[in-house]
Parts: sequence; C-alpha cells; structure tokens
Amino acid sequence: MRWVAAVIAALLLPLPVSRVSRAADAPRKFDIPVWHPDARWQLDPEPFAGTILQGELDGPRRQVMWRWALMPELCTRITEGGRYVCLSYDAATERYHVVAGSARGYLDGPFTRARFGGSSYSTRGEACASPDGRYLYIIDAYNQRAIRVLDLEKQEVRTIMRKAPAVRDLVVHPDGRLLVVNTGELLILTPDGALASRLPLEMKERDTHLSFSAALDEVHNRLYATQYRAENWYVWYWDLKDGSFHGVLPRARDDEPKRKPNEAGPFKGTNLYNEGAVAFGPDDPEKRFLYLGRVDTNTFFRLDLEKEEIWAFSADDGRFISSGVPRGKSSYGKPPLWLPDGSFMWHTLFWEGNQVRVFRRIR
Repeated sequence: MRWVAAVIAALLLPLPVSRVSRAADAPRKFDIPVWHPDARWQLDPEPFAGTILQGELDGPRRQVMWRWALMPELCTRITEGGRYVCLSYDAATERYHVVAGSARGYLDGPFTRARFGGSSYSTRGEACASPDGRYLYIIDAYNQRAIRVLDLEKQEVRTIMRKAPAVRDLVVHPDGRLLVVNTGELLILTPDGALASRLPLEMKERDTHLSFSAALDEVHNRLYATQYRAENWYVWYWDLKDGSFHGVLPRARDDEPKRKPNEAGPFKGTNLYNEGAVAFGPDDPEKRFLYLGRVDTNTFFRLDLEKEEIWAFSADDGRFISSGVPRGKSSYGKPPLWLPDGSFMWHTLFWEGNQVRVFRRIR
C-alpha cells in the first residue's frame, strides 16, 4: 500500500501559485471577436482543477476529487453519495467549498441540513443560475426530477415543483424569469418560483426522454434545443411567440449523402454523434453563433445561423475550421465555460479522471 501513502502525501503538499492568479494571466483584450476566423487558442499544459483519482474531496482546486468532472463556476452536479452535494469555487482563494447538502435524501431548509437525491451516469440533473447570482435552480434527478432552488442570500433550499418527471431542462431569461422546458410545453416561472404562464410547444421530433439541452435567444425570442437520438434534426428552435417548431441543423437520412463524422461544412450533410448540448457564447449580441458540444467524440462546434455553416474546433490547431475534420480533444458533452478574455474551459471524460483544462486565448 505504499502507493496509497505516496498519493496521499502528494495531495497534502502545498500548491504553487496558480497560473490563473498571476498578473501575466490577467484578462487580455483582443481586437477580434471569438468567432472571427483568425481567433486562436492554446491548451494550457496544466489542468485547472481535479486529480486523476475518483472520490469526493473539497479544498484547493488542484486537489479536488469528485465522481463527476468539475466546473470552475458554482458546481451544480450532485454527487452520487458521500458528504458533498453542491460545491462552489472561490477565485480569490482558489478553493472549492461545500455550499449545501450533507447526505442523500430529500429535505428543504438551511444549507447545513438540506439533502438531495444525487445523480448518476443514467440519471442526471441540470441546473442554471439567476442573472444576479442569487438563485441556483436545479433538477433533483433522483427525487422524481423535482425543481429546487438554492437561495444564496438566505442560505436555504426550497422545492418549487415536486414530482416533475417530464421536465427536460431549465433556462434563465435575462429578466430573471425561469423557463422550464417540459414535455409538450414551456413553463414560465417568476424568479422565486411562482408559475406565471404556460406556452404549448409544437414537437416534430420523437421525444426520447433522454439527454436534452436548451439555449435561449432572447434577441429573436427563440429557444434552441438538441436531444439524444433525435431522428430528423440535431438542432431546432421553438418560436416563443407561438411555440412553433423550426428545424436548424438537419440530420441526414441513411439514403442521403453526408460528410465524414465531425467534418465541418454546410448544415446539409452534417454527420455528428447524436448527443450533446447547445449554448450561446461571448462577443455575439445578435445571437448569430450557437455552440454545440458532443459527448464521446470530444468535439464541439460553432453554428453560423446566418450562413448555415458548421465550424469545428480543432484542438491540435487551436482554432475553428470551416472545412475538414478537427484534430484532438476539445470538449465533452456541454460547450465550454467562457472566460472574460475569450479563453475557455472544458472537462475531460470522467472515466479519464476528473480534470478541467483551459484553452488560453492567444490571438
């Protein structure tokens, strides 16, 4: 068991000053937006957070262990068991801290005694935060997908929707309203969780009740979405004026021509792994560019909604390409977390160890 003692000793060593805290790593300003063809990134050789060990441990970011991959903002994944449920990251001290939860269960109230159901590979929850950062809304997957809100000001947990098995995803509007994507309808809630209105959603895709992701375009009043094993469209949107369905990125049928897997090019003929997530990124006030992450293939893409082109991020080249197949691993599942200078973070496959890596913006 000498190797166990060596690993524990290594984890207890003092950490060097983090790369992200140095003055040289302060946000830089670039004269071109992140979506410009000449924008460039470089993978930071040091992981931002996490170790290759599996476990549950808070503390300095480089020592953190978690069953699921870590994200550097407020962690919304609920652990599968053990002490920690929700963690937050403090950039000033570069430490992760417990926010709420101590054991599995279902209990509202103060953070110190609140309990959550947990999540696993096949039973997953989603989460989002209010624009002012006060509320964190989560889908408690193991508690019949109840929607619960963490009030960071009052330091308490409340359930705002119990037994909601048809809930697919949560999105927050810039005005603070919570949009709950339910099967066949959109529920609009006030910031404190009261139901304000409902909107029927037209569905022209087979609802698989599996992995699902939504992204709000408040400029054009649209809600973009993607889901696992969609039959006709990798991506579509609902018009929030009337709930009508509109296809965006088509999935080629077996008898239709299509490009190589993950190959960039026109929307038509795109060939992707059929699971992932959508999100909008920075430098895009008109909501022209939609980012699309894919699981298992470790790729993510930028959709030019105006030109109907899909660009792929080639990690080995540090740029988005408009044609050809990307090289190297970039993102697993969800699109990355963007930093103020246009750098971004992504997490590795959890079976490769819990690590968050950073692509630094260099041009």
